[in-house]
Amino acid sequence: MKLIIKTLLICITPILVFGGCTTANPKHKTQLTTLKQLDESYKQIPKKIALALVYKPTTLFGGRAADLYLEHTADAIKRKGSDLRLLTIKDDGYPEFMKALSDGNETSTTFDLAQKARGQGLQSLVTIYVTNIRSLQKKTGMIWFRKMRYYLLMDISVNLIDPFTASKLINETREHEIKLDLTDYEGYEDGNLASIEKIDEVIKATAAKFARKIANVMEETPWKCSVLGVKGNIVHLESRSNQGLEPGDRLVVFEARRIIKNNAGDKFIVPGYRIANLVVQTVGNDVTIAKTKGRTKIKKGDFAIAIK
Repeated sequence: MKLIIKTLLICITPILVFGGCTTANPKHKTQLTTLKQLDESYKQIPKKIALALVYKPTTLFGGRAADLYLEHTADAIKRKGSDLRLLTIKDDGYPEFMKALSDGNETSTTFDLAQKARGQGLQSLVTIYVTNIRSLQKKTGMIWFRKMRYYLLMDISVNLIDPFTASKLINETREHEIKLDLTDYEGYEDGNLASIEKIDEVIKATAAKFARKIANVMEETPWKCSVLGVKGNIVHLESRSNQGLEPGDRLVVFEARRIIKNNAGDKFIVPGYRIANLVVQTVGNDVTIAKTKGRTKIKKGDFAIAIK
């Protein structure tokens, strides 16, 4: 099995992950804090994530393989990510834009998907693309022992998208080459084959590896929510009563209004400095109200992180 790991944003990943440069703003007497420099421990709040598998099957086997990949990935994430609330297309509350993505009808950029996800309280998006399933036959072996051998090739891409920066925390493609016997090969070619035991085993193993990586990354990623508006020292947060915040919880706010583009034209949000501390006052069905001391530089679009 050949593993291809795509490199994402080598130059700007440190900025996206750690919140910008660490030099002091000359307008301030003391050095400001970036996300990387945050001393407080994160409060562990269950994180809601949504999973979409994108594939339009052209064969009976392709459809079943895609369904199996989705099923095993979802089950593995639920087992390995104890603080993750996973939504799949089978669950109530699954976002409409993710349904459109699963059906291949969503054409939004990663940045636009991130904006939609953040507006629905999602902490990450997991997208799985079955980019290709195809058969292959080739002669292998020494010249006098050459014989025809049969294979099935599968390309699977997995992305873990951070809604608050639009960066891809995971961006990997795995290419599988599975050797088949002649009977399975002919069954696949005829379109009469729904399942191949060897393929099922590969799908299950690969789904478990991706799920482990997703769970590990999300465990190290702090729970966030967006600022909806500010009036005086009262801050409205995009966090609902079922998302985990409680009155008395403490949060820190980071500036999140700088948008940059990479060479490919993809947009990202670059977290800036820590600009305020908040204490949750009330948690409602549609909005959470928090309070900060004195004057504040918080603006709509900034994000808050829950701390202990």
